[in-house]
Amino acid sequence: MKTKQKISIIILLIVASFIIVKYIISIKQNAVAKNLTIKKAEKVKIDSTKNVESGSKQKAKKLIDTTVVLFFNDLSKEYNYKITDNYYCVNSNNSYDSISRVLKIYNKKDSLIQKIRPNLQMTPWYFPKNETHLRLSRSYINGKNSNYSDTDNYCGEIVVADLNFDGLEDFATPIDQGVDNGPHYAYYIQSEKKEFVFNKYLTENLIWFPEKMNDSLMTFTNKIPCTIYGLNYNTFKYDTISKKWKKIEDYTIDIRTGKLMK
Repeated sequence: MKTKQKISIIILLIVASFIIVKYIISIKQNAVAKNLTIKKAEKVKIDSTKNVESGSKQKAKKLIDTTVVLFFNDLSKEYNYKITDNYYCVNSNNSYDSISRVLKIYNKKDSLIQKIRPNLQMTPWYFPKNETHLRLSRSYINGKNSNYSDTDNYCGEIVVADLNFDGLEDFATPIDQGVDNGPHYAYYIQSEKKEFVFNKYLTENLIWFPEKMNDSLMTFTNKIPCTIYGLNYNTFKYDTISKKWKKIEDYTIDIRTGKLMK
């Protein structure tokens, strides 16, 4: 056999051997890859089964933060009022569990006079019940909704009135509520410097916005359901000398008999 033929045969054998070895390696790699894919699929399937067995559910889509703006320009001859309520989901995905309120007072030229952040501890009654029959504001300055009675002593998200009988308008806004009664209001009294100042005494003692106000006697009277058959009456009187309020009456009537309850 000639030398050139021998060399050609050797080259062919080397190439054939290389192809065979490469083919064997390819088969092994495919087998390993297939095995890994199966293991990964099995792992996902197992995790999914555990989720079902443990009773876990797919998380609901988180509610988007919501802002509600209420603007009142018909409660006063001197001021406009704007309430901005911000609703957040902090510890929940499907309900708003954090709410903040900002109340701004403007003059009639829409210049900002003051910004207040009431300590809101409740979900306002207008949200999310969509209670369209509710009157969201009340004014004893110009009479708007002043004779309208909502359930459970609800008087609106802002009530404008002269609460210390000095001729200057003051206001109240709900911040909390009882178990079986209406909103508890925070009270802001206008000073001689035209600044609305939080009044701790009325907020902690008068609590509900008064059902009756007597300008000549300078008194407020509340009528609040108490127990199943009781109606509690509280009367507060303003002293122009001390410039403070004092409770002068506190009694409960049995609505079945009309008599005092002990």
